[in-house]
Amino acid sequence: MTAKEVTKRAISFKGPLRIPIENLSSPDESDIVLVGSAPKYWEWHEVSPGAEECFDENGCRRRRFGHSGIGEVASAPVQNWNDLESFVFPPLPDSWRMDTESQVQLYSDKYVMGDLGVALYSTVDLRGMDTFLYDTVLEPEKLMTLIDIVLERKLAQIKDYARMGGVDAVAWYDDWGIQDRLLISPCTWRSLFKSGYAAMVEEAHKHGLHAYWHCCGYIWDIVPDMVEIGVDVVNLDQPSLMGIDNLGRSFGGNICFSCPVDIQATLPKGDSKLARDEARLLLDRLGSFNGGLIAKVYGGFESDLDILPEVVEAYIEMLRSYRYVTCV
Repeated sequence: MTAKEVTKRAISFKGPLRIPIENLSSPDESDIVLVGSAPKYWEWHEVSPGAEECFDENGCRRRRFGHSGIGEVASAPVQNWNDLESFVFPPLPDSWRMDTESQVQLYSDKYVMGDLGVALYSTVDLRGMDTFLYDTVLEPEKLMTLIDIVLERKLAQIKDYARMGGVDAVAWYDDWGIQDRLLISPCTWRSLFKSGYAAMVEEAHKHGLHAYWHCCGYIWDIVPDMVEIGVDVVNLDQPSLMGIDNLGRSFGGNICFSCPVDIQATLPKGDSKLARDEARLLLDRLGSFNGGLIAKVYGGFESDLDILPEVVEAYIEMLRSYRYVTCV
């Protein structure tokens, strides 16, 4: 069974022979690969000692310190609503399609996800966080206009990936949670954003693609909405924040989870046994439905979070040794 088949079976609850591994920073060691990522085309320029800036695919000016990471938005392109009349998204480089199609062919036996980057949450970057929060209360109609513009672009990107062939899913990275709640109220989120995400999932499914959503933080209130609109995979890097038992009891078997051992509560402690115990809990609670669990390696950020590589390897090796728990 190929990496592609194993992953598809895990997502569809069809009894894969093993747990698929998601290690996007090391494609050769992963069952899942991500293609078409826009940040690789960002052109960073030093603006002061230790500080770099670039413009991203949304036209936002970003700043970072050091020479790694995606930095933060330093200047939003739609600072007032008059800017919206002339706003257009910068085009991706001409080489993007050729590069992406080449990656798809290279990893034809893997489960291939087309990267949509930040999806509807990019309205936060386009307006700036403070202004966005005001918009949700004072200017919701104008904010909806901006959401629709972003949505139109994302639907077009989904169609682009579908036309390539060989792509199995589209993935987006919209973090609506903070440590103990959503960034905005669940009611406001539903009124402004839910229908747009539903349209993205519908477009993906229309072309035979899965919908994969990375969403950090405490998002308990909108997980039922994700299930309702048909999201296939939700990637939670802090699964213990909402309780692994709770997630399994409420949503297990209804949506596939992609999870590392918790990157805040567990991995930084440097305890391999603790990591293996949590990995087994993830398997028992989320992967006991003829599928439903993808084991994620939180790669590329170990030094930032004081994560020991041997601890990551400990829980991944443990999960590799188990077959899926099959429901009878």
